[in-house]
Amino acid sequence: MSKLRTQRTIPVRFLRAATSTATLRGVDLAEWMDHLDIDPALLFDDRTRITLDQATKLVQELWKLTGDEMVGLGVQPAPRGTFRMICLAVISSP
Repeated sequence: MSKLRTQRTIPVRFLRAATSTATLRGVDLAEWMDHLDIDPALLFDDRTRITLDQATKLVQELWKLTGDEMVGLGVQPAPRGTFRMICLAVISSP
């Protein structure tokens, strides 16, 4: 009997707020997402789920585009490397 491999996904609505930052910065969202090989129409359907690979790619590109690891969701921009430092601090805490 073969095992079916299930692909992990997340609801697209979690990325909608982050992509709105790109739009506010004048980025053509359709063109940009097309460049990432992600169908921009996916963002507008709450039933849609995207793969973890797609989400990772999108978020990392947003970090590069905005220079802000909080992608506009924080009070002020968080420079690149902030997320890594937080993760290292959490991992090493008792």
